[in-house]
Amino acid sequence: WAACCKVAKKVGQKVDGKHIRGLGFDATCSLVVLDKQFRPLPVNYEGESHRNVIMWMDHRASRQVERINKTKHKLLRSVGGVMSVEMQPPKLLWLKENLRE
Repeated sequence: WAACCKVAKKVGQKVDGKHIRGLGFDATCSLVVLDKQFRPLPVNYEGESHRNVIMWMDHRASRQVERINKTKHKLLRSVGGVMSVEMQPPKLLWLKENLRE
């Protein structure tokens, strides 16, 4: 957040405020899975711990996100009313349901 604020201030100093209609910030979120000692945990059926990341664009949790969205839970309002399969909660639910210890 501090970096976003710093950049916004710098841009504001170099551009006439009349020409700015808005600023947007975006990021991709990949899920890195580690154990309590911060060692990689596998997120694949083969159990390969060097593959411990689920990329943001991985859609293996499409069924899970459908179930989450069907709940119409009030917390979904904070993410625009529906959750994307690219967000963390569906991926975590997929891990829970598919890669049990």
